[in-house]
Amino acid sequence: MGEEKTVTLDATIPTLDASQLSYEFEKARIKGATDDNVVDRYFKTENKIMPPTFEYVSSFRDPHTGTSGAAFKDTTSGKTIIAYTGTNPDTDLANDAILTDGIGIGVGTGHHYSSAYQFYEDVLKKNDLNPEDVILTGHSLGGNVAQRVALKYNAPKTIVYNSAPLYVPAGAAVGNGLIGNPLIAFASAQNIAEIESDKARFTGSVTRITTEKDPLNIGAVA
Repeated sequence: MGEEKTVTLDATIPTLDASQLSYEFEKARIKGATDDNVVDRYFKTENKIMPPTFEYVSSFRDPHTGTSGAAFKDTTSGKTIIAYTGTNPDTDLANDAILTDGIGIGVGTGHHYSSAYQFYEDVLKKNDLNPEDVILTGHSLGGNVAQRVALKYNAPKTIVYNSAPLYVPAGAAVGNGLIGNPLIAFASAQNIAEIESDKARFTGSVTRITTEKDPLNIGAVA
């Protein structure tokens, strides 16, 4: 047996902690947790901890696309951090790695964004927040989603870690040619056009923390 890895969540880097926590809340929801008991499942069944400066706000998972995320209030800064979950091969391989990474990002359809948009809107509305009160974050696939939400809503601040790209131009061209489905080709073209339109008017700040030669970002559009 390998050594058990311990992850310390001490709020030193709040957005990184929130990104890590989003994976755990997704796991709890995949195992059957609901809005009513997801926090109990996280603390009891998952036996996890949360930074002392974090207050749980809400979380979600879209079973059709695998898109998920969680929101926490960082009491130190007063900001609410919305963290979108990255690719989770241990619990959601088909949705994350195949449908979303391969089709949604690689081919560029962006079919996985709708529920992420709704979650962002819900968190702000239900908690009486302004965009300036929120920081978006995510790792890997979650970074892709966080950046897309930021563009759509012109969110002021986003921090992502080893983010997957918004789309891969070469992948979209080759993928649509190989698949040969006009509906997928149309969805891809529309999604890419909307991304470029939103980028043109975007005035927010996006910080991308990326390791050198990260394969996620070679030949990609961030």
